[in-house]
Amino acid sequence: MTAILREKQYGEQLVKTLCVIMAAVLSHSAMLPHDATGQNADPSRHSVTSESLTATFWKTATRGNDGLAVYDQLVTLLADESPDIRRKAAICLALMTDRAAETAPVLIKHCETEPDPQTRTTLYFALALLGKESRHPELVLPHFISVIRQNDDRSTGSALRALHILGPMADPAADVVTDIFFETQAPSPFDDNWWTAAKTLIAFRPRPADVLPRFTTFLQELDWSSRINTKRVEGAILVIACYGDAADEYAELLVQSFQHPAYDENLPGYAMLPVGLRDLLKTTQRIPGGLLEVTRHDNFFARAQAAEILGVIISPEPEVIARLREMAASDPSIAVRVHAAASLIESGANIDIGWSLLLTAYRSEAPLGAETAVDAMARLPDITAQTLPLLVSRLDAATDSGQPAPKVCETLRKLAELAKSTLPALERHLAMLSQEPETNRIWIEFARAAITQIRAASGPEGSSSDQTDQ
Repeated sequence: MTAILREKQYGEQLVKTLCVIMAAVLSHSAMLPHDATGQNADPSRHSVTSESLTATFWKTATRGNDGLAVYDQLVTLLADESPDIRRKAAICLALMTDRAAETAPVLIKHCETEPDPQTRTTLYFALALLGKESRHPELVLPHFISVIRQNDDRSTGSALRALHILGPMADPAADVVTDIFFETQAPSPFDDNWWTAAKTLIAFRPRPADVLPRFTTFLQELDWSSRINTKRVEGAILVIACYGDAADEYAELLVQSFQHPAYDENLPGYAMLPVGLRDLLKTTQRIPGGLLEVTRHDNFFARAQAAEILGVIISPEPEVIARLREMAASDPSIAVRVHAAASLIESGANIDIGWSLLLTAYRSEAPLGAETAVDAMARLPDITAQTLPLLVSRLDAATDSGQPAPKVCETLRKLAELAKSTLPALERHLAMLSQEPETNRIWIEFARAAITQIRAASGPEGSSSDQTDQ
């Protein structure tokens, strides 16, 4: 077991599979702290649910006659001479959620006696990963609040991830987390702590009056021409958006960002505007003042974003439908035409015309048309009977020609619950890419993420103990 956790040798199939699952956690989840994994995972890339991972882990760990021995060995390894081994053993134990009640007192004991600060933080993190009845927030919260106040970027990232997992239980830490966002001034290699702080606030949503004024003031005073603080801008937009009706009065502020003289789709935050506004408008179902005017913006990217945002308005007013139809049929930019057509479908305003115009763009000779259409299909779950065959056909063509298809993989990942039928095509694509692992390293991750997400969403029928990522 020690050899498994040192990742130097594998041995039996049981322990090999155990390492594969550990690798999946490291690659696809924001659960693990920086100090335990050596990575600072971006929460926005979290594509596998902790529930599916823990279920698979426990199923694997209890296979055959070795199940009970695995748990006992992990407990023993909490006292190993290597801090790295102790950290990994703690995370493995936390993933065995069926034994959370038994594991909690073991972790608490080692939290109290662990001499290494980083390992102690990982032990508390493992405690936070346990089921709600076993997390002991009265012990975990004070530790992570203390860690954040030490102002160590690396440890702060771990603490924020733990608070994010605790969700509403972490509400007493709201002021400390908010201060992380506003009191860290200079960009650093760890500036995604700003993003993580924002996501953590979203997880337990303090009272709007305690949060919204500070975040909106930040955006109002922002120098949009600056190319720094990307994660900070994106985080502020998402925090405002998550408050729904309570943040309705701030929707115009986000729309005004499109009108800034320095508007540039490549600048920090602008790519997050449609995400934030879509989240907000899904709740309010109110089109903020100025959004229709943005559909006539000189910048095609702004027009495309505005068209995409309007898709969440269910049964929009005739004026909106008319504008979307006009954009889908005659905008000079094919990207704008695609997003307007997709919004006609998504909103239910005019599905037949929207699909016809989207299909026209998809089949056009312009590469941007097909690529944008593939992206747009991710927000059209109601018409997968039409979109999935197109996506599979495109994926098969890429596989046959030896080319990567990351956009198709990403769209299928987002449609995971509805895309089980595409697994054979994805697995064939992954096998093709894996023939040249170094050249296709990045593209392999797109295919693996899609396969993993679809299997997790499909439940027991979509994943088996033998279906491990290559």
